Amino acid sequence: MGITRRHFALCGAAALAAGASISAPGGEWTALQIVPLTGVNGGVGWHLAVGAQVAFAQANAGGPPHGKTLRLVTLDEEPGQVVAQVRERLRSDNPAALLSWHGRRSVGELARARLLEDTGLPLLGVMSGSLSAPGFSSTSLFATRGSVADEIDQVFRHAETTFAKRIALVTGNDEDGQEIIALARTRAPLMGVTLVSVQQHLAETAQVSDAVATVMKTPHDAVVLATNTSAVAYFSKLYAAAGGRGRVVVLSSAEATHLSAVVGPDTTRGLLVSQLVPHPRDPKVRLMRDFAAAYKRFGPNGIAPTLAMTESYIAARVFIDALQRGSASANGPAVQQVLASSPKAFELAGLPLSLKRQGPQYHNMSVIGPNGQLLF
Repeated sequence: MGITRRHFALCGAAALAAGASISAPGGEWTALQIVPLTGVNGGVGWHLAVGAQVAFAQANAGGPPHGKTLRLVTLDEEPGQVVAQVRERLRSDNPAALLSWHGRRSVGELARARLLEDTGLPLLGVMSGSLSAPGFSSTSLFATRGSVADEIDQVFRHAETTFAKRIALVTGNDEDGQEIIALARTRAPLMGVTLVSVQQHLAETAQVSDAVATVMKTPHDAVVLATNTSAVAYFSKLYAAAGGRGRVVVLSSAEATHLSAVVGPDTTRGLLVSQLVPHPRDPKVRLMRDFAAAYKRFGPNGIAPTLAMTESYIAARVFIDALQRGSASANGPAVQQVLASSPKAFELAGLPLSLKRQGPQYHNMSVIGPNGQLLF
């Protein structure tokens, strides 16, 4: 059956993977996901939940690891209370992993409490490429996307080869923004480009008019937007209205597939998009063919798959693979050991992965077409 956002909101704390049946205690694998389901990042959090649910439903329908049903428990992230949320679910649900989380704030809470170290639980998949945030160096955290440093290198390298060497950077005034600025200032001269303007706006908002006005005062060839979806959408709209002619490049912190829905396809046409996961409809990647088939059967009705859903689906597939490689009685620490034993670099259904970022990861530059859809 399909999943709707209304169903998620009404269910609140937990949602069973679409199409999954409830098993007797001890006859299931549980993963715990804590993501924002409200506020500026609520849409992204919902998409992360859907991606993992689709993967679980697909596995349950086809035969889950060791015959044990997969179940996803999704909670709305409560800032400052994430550790308490996890501890409560450790008692009631005994999860085998923390799966497909959103960002550095919740991971930082885990790090300060040493929760991963104390419990042995793995955290698999975080929608952040941070290298410096607390907790991101934990031996129990496993990445299914490249780092923000890798992404900035790729974007700057592309800019240099296309002669867009004068770059304006726009990001939020939070810790993620500070990390991106520091990396950009370090990497720009090494990549042959120059940061001519660095602007920050109020984080987790779309208040970007001042950033647009300031960028327009400085000669530039390209604008790199490293911020949330709404901020990217409205910056693009105001920038075009102000006569901006630079190439606009959108980092993976925004959901590029939804930009045209916010401000219209005329505004988003031609935006260059940095992807750390493949397009969900890319037939060249076998894992995406799997996702497309599963989404058609188990995904929400009337909603096209997004990059955030894709990212969460990938993390869930890595989790399922780890369960298959482990024993039928594996708990959280045992799953952590299976993940830790993964090769430095490997492929999952044709997608390159490196759970400790020690090998090549997927990256692609795409463009938004005239109808607002991401071309691939």
